[in-house]
Amino acid sequence: MAKYFRTMINDITAPEIIAMCDDLLASKPYPPNEQYDLQLWKWFGWFFHENKASKLTISHFPPHSALVTKLEKLSQTAIFELCQEIAAERNVVFEGYLKMNLLTFLKKVIPR
Repeated sequence: MAKYFRTMINDITAPEIIAMCDDLLASKPYPPNEQYDLQLWKWFGWFFHENKASKLTISHFPPHSALVTKLEKLSQTAIFELCQEIAAERNVVFEGYLKMNLLTFLKKVIPR
């Protein structure tokens, strides 16, 4: 059962997931909390529809952002758990993405 992926963003209490969404929004000219009344999977769909994945690079994010961090270094976090949920939803082998940063994972797996 999905703990985060199908949850309304406004109902997510994990600060690192909210920070990830805030970082994505800050990379483009969007107001804070844009569309946070959506389920996380719908919000990802909206965000990556509005922003071509090829136009998003790690240079758009601060070095402390989880988006520039390799997934294996995010183990034991809510973001890691979310990524496992996304991989299960998309029927991809999560272990194949552990050496990639979070942004690369999202760009490869979300916009389908």
